Amino acid sequence: MKNILLLICLWISLFSNAKAVNNAKDYPLAYQTALSWQKSWDQNKASESRQFVSKGMLDVLSFADIQKALSERRANLGVLKSRRLRETISHGQIYSFPDAEYVAFIFTSNYENKKNVNELIRVIKEGDNWLIFSDLLLEKGQKAVGD
Repeated sequence: MKNILLLICLWISLFSNAKAVNNAKDYPLAYQTALSWQKSWDQNKASESRQFVSKGMLDVLSFADIQKALSERRANLGVLKSRRLRETISHGQIYSFPDAEYVAFIFTSNYENKKNVNELIRVIKEGDNWLIFSDLLLEKGQKAVGD
């Protein structure tokens, strides 16, 4: 399951058009969604994270599958020690997914069992709400979005 989630997220990240944004202040509601999503996982409150999941993400995976994959990932990483926002990227298309307004937030995090983890949290605007579209770890040298 973890491999399926990773493959889907990699596929999404490779086929998109994108532009760098100065900072998260350009998308305060999207950024707040990403922070709230992470906080729910950091505090082992996965059930609270359900409210932040987009329809687009649930079209690909069930919440039970999302919860299982992220719980396993977090268990391997250990307790969060620190996190900082590294980059914000907006884009309007991800290959084969609906044209929409997407924002990718890349965080560099330090965990108990692993340092300098690059986390990509992508949100999508659905109606008036910003919701989580994908959550993955970027491997060394991996880009958040395609060129």
